[in-house]
Amino acid sequence: GLVVSLLAIFLSRGTVWVLLPGGIIVHHLSAHRVGHHRYGLDYYKYSLISFSGTLAALFLAIIFRLLGQLSSSSLVDSLVFFCVVYAIYDILPLPALTGGKLFFGSRMMYVFGAALVIITGVLLLTDLNIFLILFLGLSLAVICWVLYYVGVERYLWKGPYGGGYAPKWSKKK
Repeated sequence: GLVVSLLAIFLSRGTVWVLLPGGIIVHHLSAHRVGHHRYGLDYYKYSLISFSGTLAALFLAIIFRLLGQLSSSSLVDSLVFFCVVYAIYDILPLPALTGGKLFFGSRMMYVFGAALVIITGVLLLTDLNIFLILFLGLSLAVICWVLYYVGVERYLWKGPYGGGYAPKWSKKK
């Protein structure tokens, strides 16, 4: 990620920003488990842990945006832009990034998270009210999530017994 980012910056003379952040490592300590009867983490839990970093970058952009309303500084505007670009690049479905972990953990959660990050991030760069940005980002992400389920996921999921649109088991006579 670092090499590709530096190459893009040097080849475009600084006009194209490519931020491919690194990943995280989660280690399960079985001696510290409380109330959970199984060992190990599945992909879904691992993806939610990594998605919290992307949400933290988006939350930092919101905080910087609120600080930018108090003082009109170009540094604060640059920090908002950097946090938004970082969050959008981090949600890309590449294997080492958060988006790849979230995509393989749950496609439905990936669609919701990607829509939330992209829509809210783009709206943070406008001059709208912060509460309107949060409401629009969350509501449009839910709409994208429902449209993805109705249009795509409902036809892909077969279920444990061949439910949905999977071919039914034929009885041999």
